[in-house]
Amino acid sequence: MWCMRRVALFLKEEQIRKAKSLGKKIDAPWAAVVRQALDFYFRALKESGITPSLTDGRVSRSKLYSHRPNHKAKARSPKLARWLKGQ
Repeated sequence: MWCMRRVALFLKEEQIRKAKSLGKKIDAPWAAVVRQALDFYFRALKESGITPSLTDGRVSRSKLYSHRPNHKAKARSPKLARWLKGQ
């Protein structure tokens, strides 16, 4: 049994247009086209032994602070920051 989760993806307009167009041609929802494209991509990477790298410069927030183990999150409000500092 398999389970799917709803996730947010940031896609370029061109990618969305192409996925919707292909979905209409094969009579499938464009989300199914995206899922199949991801499956195809991961299978091709595995078969080729290729390790992908980020080319658009985006880094997850958790990786930004991975080299700083003692990093503490900043308080969102100045009052809260002062209160936390006083403790």
